[in-house]
Amino acid sequence: MRTFLFFIGFCLLNFFVFSQETLRGVVKSKDSAESLPYVNISFKNKNNGTYTNQNGNFEITIKPENKEDTLEISCIGFEKKDFLLKEMDFENFQSIYLKKTILNLDEVVLTSEKIKYDASAKNVGASRRGTYKSSVPFGYENSIYLQNPFHRYGKIKSITFHLRKNKNPDYKKYPAYFRVKFYEYDSIHKRPGNLLSFQNIIIKPKNKNQKVKIDVEEFNIPFLKNGICIGIEVINPNEKNPENSMYLTIPNILMTNTNHKDSFTRFREKKWHLKKRKSVIKKGFYSEALIDVKVLLKK
Repeated sequence: MRTFLFFIGFCLLNFFVFSQETLRGVVKSKDSAESLPYVNISFKNKNNGTYTNQNGNFEITIKPENKEDTLEISCIGFEKKDFLLKEMDFENFQSIYLKKTILNLDEVVLTSEKIKYDASAKNVGASRRGTYKSSVPFGYENSIYLQNPFHRYGKIKSITFHLRKNKNPDYKKYPAYFRVKFYEYDSIHKRPGNLLSFQNIIIKPKNKNQKVKIDVEEFNIPFLKNGICIGIEVINPNEKNPENSMYLTIPNILMTNTNHKDSFTRFREKKWHLKKRKSVIKKGFYSEALIDVKVLLKK
């Protein structure tokens, strides 16, 4: 009986292994034919996916339950592309070409170079109410809403956030890159709205304590009267994903505490969710990334 059960289990295991397929390919720009690094590749109906590596290559496992799903390919600055997996030829599949997004921001954004700004920058950002570090899994993006206390139009001069090293021996650690994004604040749905910049800003840090300051004045990213949202996406620079869910990304993002629910999270550019994670060090408070922004206000 045991031999029979072992045989059945062995057959089922082999059926599962051989019924799943691996899709490999490269993502390129349709305009220049250049390979695109760190492109987001995910299933539409499941929280699973991967990134292209620095050469634009990727590989993703397609299990039987994924065959009826849609593969979504997205990258900041390019139009999103979808593929029905059941219609794809896995053996002959090679390249995906993405078309550049046409910049179509508000007129006040497009003419921001002509606007005159104050000489000195103002500080806007999260209040430091105790800090701690947090490991964020690959594919997740955290965004915070920064209100505009000046109620004047401006543009962003620089953004600063903080990273902390992690040497925890209990979990396998994977180096992470970080992508910084800027959004309008959708006051109707109370969440991040449209992108304010198509600049693909990638940070490639080492696992050490560091302050990351990014000068973005030349990009003319607007600081709107009702504020903006800033997102930090955690990227896997390798085309293969961690073997299991028990892992750490390094370095960690430095978090602080807030008594307002102004933070949001999402997985691989899917729907935004209000972040309800309570602070681990301050009762009654919520956690958010410690981000500081310098803005130049319109005269």
